[in-house]
Amino acid sequence: MLSIKLPSLSSVFRGDDFRLSTWLAMGACLSSVSTLLFPRWVTISVPLLLIFERVLRTYLLTKGVVVNPSNVFRGRWTARIPKEVASDKKQGVVMFILGARTLHPLGRLAPGLKDLGTHFGAAWKDAETNREKWGYLGRAPILYGATGDGGTTMIWLTYWKDLERLQAFAHGESHRLLWDGYLAKRYSNLGIMHETYHADGRDWETIYHDFHPFGMGKYSPNIPETQEYPANVCETGTGEVKFSEDGEELESPLMRAQDPRLKTMFGRLGRN
Repeated sequence: MLSIKLPSLSSVFRGDDFRLSTWLAMGACLSSVSTLLFPRWVTISVPLLLIFERVLRTYLLTKGVVVNPSNVFRGRWTARIPKEVASDKKQGVVMFILGARTLHPLGRLAPGLKDLGTHFGAAWKDAETNREKWGYLGRAPILYGATGDGGTTMIWLTYWKDLERLQAFAHGESHRLLWDGYLAKRYSNLGIMHETYHADGRDWETIYHDFHPFGMGKYSPNIPETQEYPANVCETGTGEVKFSEDGEELESPLMRAQDPRLKTMFGRLGRN
């Protein structure tokens, strides 16, 4: 049987694509049209039922009757530091922050941005497929920022093993396709920025308390069994936990931060 999968509404529109007043005006217009097409009891009952469902679900969640699906790790966790990285100051982690902002009144629906999104996806796929070649560790989910003026700002937090391979990726074919198009003014409705930070082997630390796997707590593949903090001191708790990124199974680097040495920032930096 032929099945057609339609995109979800949230994948097409975001709340910050338009101003709040615009969304309210569109809702009012839709409600006015519905009164001409449907009986009055339908136009009144549909929004009331939606509000009732939201209120009821919130109540059941607060009472524990319904479990909110979540991948939150309860307790205190930290990301393991590979022993060779911890002992070698030449190794480290690079955080590359990439930002893009739409400069068109239609936001993400501006002309050309759909094709740009396709090229972005291809570049990320290249980095994920050739992790060792580009020194790519991973990235956090897209962070959206609303400025209140209808513009949409998108931020990517990405992690790399070294600056040299990050620069090589920037000159690679998949990224050059984006960059050359931008320089040729094909994406004049988009503003871009980036910031780069490099930390030596023991100049970064992480802590996650009742939080879902994020950042270095999610994207540190190929963590060896020999780790800086011994398993008999800090329970890893990751023997059966794996995360999938586009079909690739990655071992979680998270371990429980139970040892007193891991309770402070300087302890996790190894400077106690």
